Amino acid sequence: MRMATVGTSLSEQYDRMWDMLRATISRFSVDHWAAGERVELMPAKWAFHIIITVDFYARDTQDGFAWDGRYKIDWEKPAQTMPSQQQLLEYLGEVQASMRARLAATADADMMANSVFPWTGKNKAAHFIYTLRHAMYHLGELSMLLRLHGAVETEWR
Repeated sequence: MRMATVGTSLSEQYDRMWDMLRATISRFSVDHWAAGERVELMPAKWAFHIIITVDFYARDTQDGFAWDGRYKIDWEKPAQTMPSQQQLLEYLGEVQASMRARLAATADADMMANSVFPWTGKNKAAHFIYTLRHAMYHLGELSMLLRLHGAVETEWR
């Protein structure tokens, strides 16, 4: 039996987060998806933030990343500028595949190499863990918004 690598172990944990995020996004009603008492409480905004941030951290460089992303979101504009649930689920799938590939390509010994994102930790392993913690933190906020809208929270995976 072949032992798991650090990358495959981390990938399994990311996949659990992606499954929870996918379920949480799907449970919002269309009416609540791009609504909120304030712009910063909009479920679509938080879901997009989780996905685009992992997209950024799945790369080997800080250079050339478009933070407004494919949807050209201006965080100060009203809800109608937000991507649909389906659009974000498609983007989620792309970023999940990208992060899986990055983790699979990082050998155990390379996990101890310096991260190009020094604020995330001293090495790539810390970087990948930081990124997962960041995603889970905001997934918790998104889950709370789901519950405030009267939907059943997503099961822990």
